[in-house]
Parts: sequence; structure tokens; C-alpha cells
Amino acid sequence: NGSQFMNWYTVTYKTGGNANGKTNLYPEGYRYWPTGATPNYLSFYAYYPSNDGQITPAAGLGAFSFTAEAAAKDQVDFMIADVVKDQTFSTASGNPGTNSGTDGTVNLTFRHQLTKVKFQFKTTADVADATKSHIEIYLKDAKLKKINNTGTLTTAFDGTATTTTWSAVSGDATYEVFIAGADIDNKKLTANAADAASADADLFLMVPQSMVANTQALDLVWDVKDLVTGVTTENTATVYFKSDHKDGDDPETANGLEIDWTKNMFVTYTITIGPKPILFTAEAASWDAEQSGYFNIN
Repeated sequence: NGSQFMNWYTVTYKTGGNANGKTNLYPEGYRYWPTGATPNYLSFYAYYPSNDGQITPAAGLGAFSFTAEAAAKDQVDFMIADVVKDQTFSTASGNPGTNSGTDGTVNLTFRHQLTKVKFQFKTTADVADATKSHIEIYLKDAKLKKINNTGTLTTAFDGTATTTTWSAVSGDATYEVFIAGADIDNKKLTANAADAASADADLFLMVPQSMVANTQALDLVWDVKDLVTGVTTENTATVYFKSDHKDGDDPETANGLEIDWTKNMFVTYTITIGPKPILFTAEAASWDAEQSGYFNIN
């Protein structure tokens, strides 16, 4: 009849509680299937996580307000479940898209609504090779800046498919990049990006957004240590995720990959840091044409 039967009940994992002892999600305070000669159909819909400060839910299908936390370790995987419509106790297990295999158990498919972003850093093979190079690269700091961190996710169901759309995306946030769960401070770079990569806990879960020229960026600070002279030189650069400058320009406005962040996307950025060596090629020019000279000696 279109009325709400369960209004945002929190469900949690619990083991057992049903005939086959499987692990299922149970609501806080049970709700039971309606009975009667005339079927009372129930449609189900959900979001994850429940009771999180980053999400303000709608009353059923509608618009969710979302703001990403300031630290990657505190960010959550915001997900929306597809609507499973017109269920009864006996059809829930076999309905297309449900197929839980257990009467009365509804299988909800959750879909990621954010963009997962990873960073990893390395230097060139020549710089990392101690037999060729007399310098070392130490990454001191990496920060994301001017990142959109808030938006509205609108959900809808047309009777067949569930859709989600982001709008009113905005914000000007700064985020600290971590490596292997720790502050970057003076991380020596190798030629292997995996040696200086974000751990799972350091991955960002960001509001999907389109990159704007010379706006969203990665600020970098690194030292170049000369092993011969002992001199250490600090360097800085700002790499934009989208730039209106051409390759070869000053590194402060270097081109990014220009990848727009979309929902359910997992993007990894690999940043190579290191001076470009001065290389030489040589060739010998052709001799001038041979000249002949004669001497007569008696």
C-alpha cells in the first residue's frame, strides 16, 4: 500500500539464528513477514554505513547529504543497495536479483558511491642505481588541495532499476597523504613504487568530481641529497590533476592525468620524482676532402 514498514532500521552481522546457521544481517528489533490470504508485498532498500556522521539519509528513496572526513583513515565506504521490490516470505529466496537460497532472507546488493584514490611514489631507475647516481631522493610531504569533499546523492527507482546521481558537489578541502600508515616525513624513494605506497587504511574515499583546470592538485616537497658534497636541496612542486598548460612547462603547472573521479572508480596515481640527468651523445664530423701535396727532393 506504499506505507513504510521499516524506516531505516540498523542491521548488523550475527552468526546463526536461522535454520542453516549462516551469517546474516539482523535488524535491531525484529520485523516479521506479513501473513494473510492476500499477499502483502514488501520492497527493500538500504545504505551503508548506518549512523555515520558523514551521511545524512533521506526518508526512504531520495537525497543523501554526504561529507568526506578530513583524514583518510576516518573515511567510510558509502554504499547504496539496489531496491529489491515486491517480496514475500516465500519469494524472497528465489526472486531474480535476490537468490539468497533461504526463505524470508533478502539479498541486498550494495554499490560503491565514492571514488577510491591511492598514491604511490618512486624515483627513476638511474637515480636509484647507486652505481650510476650520487644522489638520493627523500619525500618530505604530500598534500591534496582544493578537493571537493561534500555533495548530495539522489537515489531513484523506476520500477526496474535503482539509479544514483551526485549533485551540488563542492568544497575546498586539504588532505594529508600517508604512506604505509605513517607520516611521509623523509621517505627515501626507490625505483619501486610499492616501497612508498598508500596502505589500505590510507586510501582516500572521495566524493566523485570533475577536475577543473589548475584547481585540484597535489603539493609535493622533497629533498635531493648529494652524496659527494653532502649538500641537501629542498624542492617543491604542485601537480594539477587537470592543467591548461602544455608538457614542458614549468613543473609547477605540469599536466596531470586529467581523470575525472566517478563513483565506483579505483584510481592509482604513481608519482615519479627525480632530476633529469644531463646526457650527451657524440659523433665525429667527417674530415674535409683530402688534399694532395707534392715535394721533389734531389
